[in-house]
Amino acid sequence: MFRALILEFQNLPRDNFYDLQADIHLIRLLKELSIKTLLDADAHLLKGQLFTKEPNDLTAIDCIYDGDFYPMKENIFRRVCKDFSECCLRHYDAALLSEKTPAEFDAAFYLLKDTADLVITFARNGSELAKYIQGNKDKFKKVEVRPSFSGQWILCYRHTPPTDFAMYVVTHKSLPPEHIKTFPNGYKLIHAGRALGEDLGYPGDDTGDNISNLNHDINEMTALYWMWKNTSHDIIGLSHYRRFFFTANPKNFLTEQETFKLLEDHDIIVLKFTYITMTWKELVKRACDEKAFTFAYATVRKNLMRVHPDYLNVFD
Repeated sequence: MFRALILEFQNLPRDNFYDLQADIHLIRLLKELSIKTLLDADAHLLKGQLFTKEPNDLTAIDCIYDGDFYPMKENIFRRVCKDFSECCLRHYDAALLSEKTPAEFDAAFYLLKDTADLVITFARNGSELAKYIQGNKDKFKKVEVRPSFSGQWILCYRHTPPTDFAMYVVTHKSLPPEHIKTFPNGYKLIHAGRALGEDLGYPGDDTGDNISNLNHDINEMTALYWMWKNTSHDIIGLSHYRRFFFTANPKNFLTEQETFKLLEDHDIIVLKFTYITMTWKELVKRACDEKAFTFAYATVRKNLMRVHPDYLNVFD
């Protein structure tokens, strides 16, 4: 075993500069910043002598690499993507880039615009990349430099546009105008099943790509489907049939600003709900057509297994 490790280190790629101390600093940096998901866009961690990731490490790392790598590296990564297209729809807390020329860095930073708001790159002392980033700080929301022995880790935070927030209030009945006036900024009414009933005067789920005529069978899912197919908000919510999200003070709606704050540390906000007489499957079957439920359940699970198998246990 020891001989195998020695042979592996002898065969480590030496096509790029490598600084072991810099990688040790990188691990400390990831923990300091609480980076939970990282995209290693240049397979940087495959090129060095970094120890393998242990199961209790805080950071889940995905890698882009289309070649073979040594077995002792396999535990570093959660998944290895052959090219960027396999991971471009995921969002990461940060992306890691190897040292590049300024032009290459600019191209990579742009390519990652929808993938990570923080890009971490290494630059040797006095390199063109270090000079370029320091001289063009206005391109970034913020730049932080963390020195290492032979260079520096540079943290480039991306300028992000104002976040678009919408909370759709699903209804199938008229609401008193004085109630609607109390809705916070970003709350929008949507008439679920408008294709089947009278026009209440509210925007409905029967425009564009829609399944409004199925509302009798699947209830507010017709509004959710419409939201999915016909909107592109950064943050989107659904208040089911006028049941609102409230803050700790039960008289106050969950506001746009409070939502932003909660989503700094969480991916989704859901209702705390307890139903002691039925399982959730029994509840859903009772609330909609059982055949539709069975088909939808199998379809969602199959596609979850295809695109996010790591969520399957949670789903089950």
